Amino acid sequence: MDGGKATVTKMKVLDSAQTNIYLYHLYGFLQSDLRIFTWGIHRCPELWSNSKTFVPDRFCPGFKSTNAGDSSHGSRGGFWIPFGAGARVCIGQHLAWVEMKLALTYFLHHFTFSKVEVTPRLEFCVDWEHAVVHADKDVVLGVARRR
Repeated sequence: MDGGKATVTKMKVLDSAQTNIYLYHLYGFLQSDLRIFTWGIHRCPELWSNSKTFVPDRFCPGFKSTNAGDSSHGSRGGFWIPFGAGARVCIGQHLAWVEMKLALTYFLHHFTFSKVEVTPRLEFCVDWEHAVVHADKDVVLGVARRR
């Protein structure tokens, strides 16, 4: 970190292609870099109807939508890739999952969370440079220590 700003290093997901790649309607040519755009997979309208709506259960195997005409159901459990996949998967993912479970368990055991009137209606913005989705305003929650 330099002056409060994080340095982001961009790295290849896979090495340069050794041959031309044809994948559905996508084409990659010899020596081109192949990257996996997980943000796009998670919000692809061809995979998920109402793809811009926050429905985390849609990534669970066996999810059935309650929306009429919704085609995003069935077993799509492999489409959520928070830590990457394959040979280049994040080596710290198991530790991260354990830490998240411990932190969540602690907070749910010791605190009660509630929605408060101050919480604004949120819209979500995309930071394309860092491939991050974030709320346009602060998220305000009521937090009370359990007795």
